[in-house]
Amino acid sequence: MLLQREVLQALEIAQMVGDMGFENITVHLDINPDDKYISNKFYKEFVNMVKGRGYKCITKPDAFAASIADMFT
Repeated sequence: MLLQREVLQALEIAQMVGDMGFENITVHLDINPDDKYISNKFYKEFVNMVKGRGYKCITKPDAFAASIADMFT
């Protein structure tokens, strides 16, 4: 599943950034809390994956990094 892969890649990058000494890392996810969107089906699971690894999590519509990621992929 593509969305799950994106979340796992975001977690890998967050880990690498943390390993460089950065703290208070926030992960932006391209998922929507509104149940009219397909990504909402996995909302709780993916947010909990991020929080379970100790990172803050921001989702759409506030996840500005996720909103512009489509321009580069």
